[in-house]
Amino acid sequence: MYVGCHSFSVIFLFKKLAVLRFNAAERGREMFQETSRRTDLIRFGKYTGTWWEKPASAKYRELFPIPFEQIQASKGSLKQNPGY
Repeated sequence: MYVGCHSFSVIFLFKKLAVLRFNAAERGREMFQETSRRTDLIRFGKYTGTWWEKPASAKYRELFPIPFEQIQASKGSLKQNPGY
């Protein structure tokens, strides 16, 4: 009985992963050239990988740099994001 439950959970997991991949691809088609694409790629863990003509990028690229003026205006309470 345990083996049956285990195989069911593995099948369920693979189906769930397939649905997540499909959803990411579908949103990519729907949101092509939209501002939410970058956010989706970060959410699904695909932004730092290679795709089309984009080479692999460093993990720190998932965050934007904080503008220098904002760091100065905060009087030291803001620190620049790592890598910038």
